[in-house]
Amino acid sequence: MKFLKWMFIIIAVIALLGGGGLAYYDAGDWTPMFRADKGVLTGAPLTDITTVDEMTVYDVELSNDKGRHVMCRVSIPAGAGKRHTWPAVVLLAGTSTGRKAVDRMPPQKNMMVIALDYPEVLKLDFSNEAATFKTLWEVRESAMHMVANVLLAGDFVAKQQMVNPERVALAGIGPGALICAAAAAADNQNQFSHVALFQIGAGIGGLIEANARRLKLPVPAVTAGHIGEWLFKPLEPARYVGHLGSRPLTILNGKNDSWMPAAAAQKLFDRAREPKKLIWLKGERDSADDRSLLDDLASRILIQLPVATKTSALGMATEMMGR
Repeated sequence: MKFLKWMFIIIAVIALLGGGGLAYYDAGDWTPMFRADKGVLTGAPLTDITTVDEMTVYDVELSNDKGRHVMCRVSIPAGAGKRHTWPAVVLLAGTSTGRKAVDRMPPQKNMMVIALDYPEVLKLDFSNEAATFKTLWEVRESAMHMVANVLLAGDFVAKQQMVNPERVALAGIGPGALICAAAAAADNQNQFSHVALFQIGAGIGGLIEANARRLKLPVPAVTAGHIGEWLFKPLEPARYVGHLGSRPLTILNGKNDSWMPAAAAQKLFDRAREPKKLIWLKGERDSADDRSLLDDLASRILIQLPVATKTSALGMATEMMGR
């Protein structure tokens, strides 16, 4: 009976999407929608400005012409106003870290870091079938809007005179990596010159299936995977990693990561184009909010940005990302 119930729900979703709409949903290009959702940056007031240990940290609320807002935290070298060649990174960590990633990672005294909050804290309710479907849909909608927020943060960084526009990295961790993969593909202005994705793999449906028991989903793991695959198709990273142009891509994952199977990370890497690099991390990563992931970001990626090879007519050198 449960199988029939979920088959009915799947059929209902497909019917709702419609025949022609279903074909577009399956194979369509979602990047124009992400760019349209970004809108135009209309405001960026700064608050809570502090200077500690040669670093200036402040919060900024980015607003667009569509009435949307996203809170971010920024760290810059205290003397950033004296020069105009600082690299920068736009960072989207896990949902419970958000902008606090700036506080949790080692201080970056030679670059600007801006970390984004998620727009709202969603209540994850997997108590029954209906609540599970509602939760997954709300997570999907929130993640779709976050793609636009990442692009908006890129616009903010581009307006900072102390930032070198050829040295702006985009980094995502866990769910933030899924969002950043889509944002990088939607970045038709090439504001992000480097892309780094942590704890990510191809096949969202398979990832949901692999973690169904851990999430205590009230449906069979295979069913949950099929539903998740369709709901999150616009955020499937395998759709986007092959559309980054000549921008270097680094994928980082743990060989023993129980959340993100190594095979999924390898599959995603195989779908990406050169220049690309896959880095296997040691040990188990408990979540996208693990402080050790921020340490790896700083030690393996960000440390190389200030001395990276400059852009050539043929694109970025592979030495710019990873080790």
